[in-house]
Amino acid sequence: MKILTFIKNIIQSKPKITYPPVPELVFPELKNGEYALLRADRNTGIILTDQFERARYDKTTVYEKTSDLNTAVNMARAIVKARPSVEVCIYNHKDQWVYLIDVQEEKFNKPDLELNFKLTHQTNRYTQNKLLNFGLAICKRLLPVYIHFHNVHQWGDPSALTEAINYCESHSIAEMQTDKLQDYHRRIEAVTPDTKDFGDYNGSYALNAACSVMSLLNFLISGDKESILEISTYLRDTIDFKLAEANPDLTDEEIDEHPDMIREWKYQLELLKFKA
Repeated sequence: MKILTFIKNIIQSKPKITYPPVPELVFPELKNGEYALLRADRNTGIILTDQFERARYDKTTVYEKTSDLNTAVNMARAIVKARPSVEVCIYNHKDQWVYLIDVQEEKFNKPDLELNFKLTHQTNRYTQNKLLNFGLAICKRLLPVYIHFHNVHQWGDPSALTEAINYCESHSIAEMQTDKLQDYHRRIEAVTPDTKDFGDYNGSYALNAACSVMSLLNFLISGDKESILEISTYLRDTIDFKLAEANPDLTDEEIDEHPDMIREWKYQLELLKFKA
């Protein structure tokens, strides 16, 4: 996509081709959670106004603010669908590009942005079975850390988690009984560790494992799809804790960009197998 290249050339004052004067790109004032949408000609990268005219110094209204990423992405898709010659770039409050789209492709800057977008804003488009399978896969991956915690501290009951997972895996959603799901939830809640009682990372890992299964049960009991986002977060937090345990000097940014974390984002995206 040429929009980022064109902007870079403007900043460096080294345009490849002589075009009409370009606007001074004054980035709008955004709050955290707000986004700015920028249009450009797909073939040249030339910045366009909100009326899809070439932006000049006397027409510098090129950014359009949106209240959230979901709105911005939907706007961008609608623009490109109506005007295949246009590409759109979305920026966050730090003036960092988040999302690009043209008639040939769309992409997020980082896999965590894509995953958060799909889980947070698109869950209503996923079937219950897809969300169940997504949640189960993560709960099963967290189960070993609870078993390890139990072996180290001789506290808890791995069978409570295992039996709940097996029940959810071996029955269709229509076959599941609410009272059975609630019973599993009570059993797991009773063996969920309080990290203050153990004083090590194992307690935190086990807490995440237990909470992930309880969130899965909450999803099946109430249909609340936010519970699926919680399950995803419990595994990502566990990786975060493990990286911090191995190297306490890592910054939050270094953890977010660590290969283990990137691998997890991509794994969860692959689990979804759904183009939002």
